[in-house]
Amino acid sequence: MIPSSHILITGSSGGLGREIALVFARQDVLIGLHYSKSEKVVLEISKQILKKKASSYLVQSDFSKSSDIKIFIDKVNSQKQKVNVLVLNAGAVTENLLIKTSENEWDKILQINYKAIVEILDKLSEYSLAENCHVIIIGSHAGIKGKSGLAAYSASKGALIGFASDAAKKYANKNILINVILPGWLKTEMTRYISDTDYKKNISENLLGRPTNTKEVSEFILSLTRMRNISGQVFALDSRPVIAL
Repeated sequence: MIPSSHILITGSSGGLGREIALVFARQDVLIGLHYSKSEKVVLEISKQILKKKASSYLVQSDFSKSSDIKIFIDKVNSQKQKVNVLVLNAGAVTENLLIKTSENEWDKILQINYKAIVEILDKLSEYSLAENCHVIIIGSHAGIKGKSGLAAYSASKGALIGFASDAAKKYANKNILINVILPGWLKTEMTRYISDTDYKKNISENLLGRPTNTKEVSEFILSLTRMRNISGQVFALDSRPVIAL
C-alpha cells in the first residue's frame, strides 16, 4: 500500500530533527531520515516511528561534499513517491571571529548551510516534490541580526533567508510553498559548544527571559505544513525582537 504522505527531513539525527520526525509520525506516513554520521541515533528514531505505525527509510549523506548530494537525491527518488513535506534542517556551525575564520571553514559552512540546500531544492523540484508540497527551511535569528563569533554561520543563514524569498516566488507556479523557521536557541547537539554563561546571555535577549524548545518548534512546523496559503514568510519562534521595538 502506498503511504498517504511522504515526509523528508534532513539533519534528522539532531535534537530538532528528531522531534520533527516524531511529531509527523502517524499511521500510513513515510518519513525519510537523513543523517551525516549518527546512524545509531537515527536507527533509534526509526524504531520510535515504527511504534507510531509509520514507516521510514534512512539516507546517509555528507552535505559538505557536493558529490554526496547526488546520493541523497537518488535515495529519495528510489522511494518512487513524491515528497509532500520537505524539512531542510541539516546545518553546521563554527565559532570564530571574522578575521579568524579560515577559508576552509567558510567554504564548509556555506556548502552545508546554503549551497547544499539550494541544490537539493533545485534537484527535487524537477520531479520529486508533490503539488502543494510544503518546504520548511530552518534558518536562524543570526541570519537577520548577525552574531559575534559566528561570522560564517550568520552569513550562510542570511543568504538562506534571501534565497527562500526568491525560491517562494520561483516555485509558486508549481504550488510549492516555502517558508523559513527561526527556532531560537535550543539545547541540541549543534549548540553543545556554547558555555552556560553564553547560553544565559543569549536567553536574556528574549523578552520572556526563557528559550523555546524542540517540541514546541516541531509542533509549529506540523501546523504550518497543514496550511495551504502561506509562502515566502519568515517565522521567529522565540521572544527575541526580529525588528527594533
